Amino acid sequence: MGRECHGTVKAARAAPARLLFATLGAATLAFAVPVAAQDLATADAAFMQQHFPDAQRDYRSVLAKGSATDRRHAALALALIDWMVDGDTARAMRDLHPFVSTAPALTMASRARLDARNPSAARAAARAAISAAHDAEERRDAAVALADAALFPYEAACLDSTASRPGASAASAAREAKTRLLATVNAELGHLDASERLVRLAAVSGDWNALALGWRSYYAVGRRVPGGPLVRAEAELDSMAHAAPARKAIRAFAALVDSKLFQPAALIASCGALASPSPSADTREIVAYARFLRDATRATNAYYRTVALGHADTKAWQAKLDSLGKRLWPHLVWSGSPPAYDLPALELDAERRFDLVANMGNTGDVVDLHAGHRISTESRDVVQYGKRGHLLFSVLDGMVSDGYQTWAWDGRAAHGGWASTTEIIQVRDGYAEGPLKAWHALTDAAIIARDAKTLARDSAADIARARTTEIAYFPSVDERLRRDVRAALLDSLKRTGLAGRELELAFVRTYGDDVDESSIFVHEGRHAIDKILKIADSSAKNLEYQAKLSELAFAPLPKLALAGILGANTGDDTPHGIADARIMRELLDWMRHHGFSEGAAELPLPLQIPKLTDAQIRAVSRSLDPLANGGAAQNPM
Repeated sequence: MGRECHGTVKAARAAPARLLFATLGAATLAFAVPVAAQDLATADAAFMQQHFPDAQRDYRSVLAKGSATDRRHAALALALIDWMVDGDTARAMRDLHPFVSTAPALTMASRARLDARNPSAARAAARAAISAAHDAEERRDAAVALADAALFPYEAACLDSTASRPGASAASAAREAKTRLLATVNAELGHLDASERLVRLAAVSGDWNALALGWRSYYAVGRRVPGGPLVRAEAELDSMAHAAPARKAIRAFAALVDSKLFQPAALIASCGALASPSPSADTREIVAYARFLRDATRATNAYYRTVALGHADTKAWQAKLDSLGKRLWPHLVWSGSPPAYDLPALELDAERRFDLVANMGNTGDVVDLHAGHRISTESRDVVQYGKRGHLLFSVLDGMVSDGYQTWAWDGRAAHGGWASTTEIIQVRDGYAEGPLKAWHALTDAAIIARDAKTLARDSAADIARARTTEIAYFPSVDERLRRDVRAALLDSLKRTGLAGRELELAFVRTYGDDVDESSIFVHEGRHAIDKILKIADSSAKNLEYQAKLSELAFAPLPKLALAGILGANTGDDTPHGIADARIMRELLDWMRHHGFSEGAAELPLPLQIPKLTDAQIRAVSRSLDPLANGGAAQNPM
């Protein structure tokens, strides 16, 4: 799997979607900046940069003197580090204990207990989380945790073949979890984790209507190309609805294989309606491949834990993957005797058989793995400043791994993809739910209220920090940029006469397409153009810098692109962090020369970045870009 790992991008889900207030004046907040709020922002930045001991120290400072809301946030983050990085479930439970009556803490407790291989305790915590949930998001997260705990014995017995077949108690837990997920998926399509778990539970129980619902919800947001695997899979599901009972499982199995959902397919074949003492060779191959994927994910996540702890053994991890590949090799279907095995041969064969795309390389000074299954491919011309590249755009799903940082961020952010001279790769998981979160930030009263409090807290802390540190991550800047984009997009769609469900669908589709355009086609397209041009400075930090300039110049929504650039890793020692800091410094220099005031009664200059117009953002980026023709002569409006 030894290909160079290209730069990855922040995905749409990289920051929670939030509804924000108008820009606050410094005089409003400067007199009341809680120290703990600054500690929380510092801790969050350390977490995002994977400086976990620093994050733990600052989160514990918040626990000692922060507000109730900030203490809850800190406790959840500490508990995550406790069990996911340090492997200390007992300490995680102690950190969560003061907030154990809240759904997020109980859901975190369920995850920690399942990681410690205690599914009964994980189920109990998830049930309590469902009862304590205050909104749809908390109920959905808790239902997913309940499903993971319910699926645990099935995947151990069927997929991994390490335990006896689950009995009546496990079946009852699976039915309970499926009922919860049916409610949340029926309430709103498009949430990936809930939809995928519903597909797995339905595969075990043979509930084909639930499986079809979960599948359609899972792919409610995402790219589709005519004749692609998702189109074939949907045709199988359509035919399943009218098939004879004995054929429904066959159709469901085929649909899951077509759409690269190999592990649910393997559950049908090993524990579900197609289970047989003498399965066909093709069925055995799918089960063996699903087991390989599961074990490769486990091995890779275990390796990432050692990276986080500072004692990674990359060679041992690679040897483990090689061992798993060697075990899979003879279980694949061959026309004759299997050829000689090696890991590069497996990579090529898995891409041919299963559309697996694997990319092992260095990301942010960590050797990690980006590997998933191609579910669509389309041709696309990328043209910037008269330079052209003809590329393929492929979408990956069914990820084995999306890199060390995505694992470490645990849902706060994700790598979005990478590019070669001929192909742009998008990791679908990082993009599919972002548009829904943006919609909820505009329409959900509970999220609106919660995010208003978050913005007030972040604004206070950012004002104090910006007085002494200009180049850094300022959450309130990110929040206001995203707020402006969401509000402007919603207003533009309303002016076309859309309302109700049609308005929501149009917003979600447009927001998602615009994110794809800037962070995939524009950003990764610039990487491809620079490779074709063989530019003199091909250092990773310069390639990222120029790709981000292109984002700002060509994005349909420049403020959204800017929010992604000025993210939590601004100023760290990765290529992305270095490039982000450079762009921020240059923006501030331009603002100083174009009438932005820095007086005592004004916000610190970094917090005035949301005042920039789309035209100004585009023009500044073009003036800085060496590829732009006459960019320095652009006059911002």
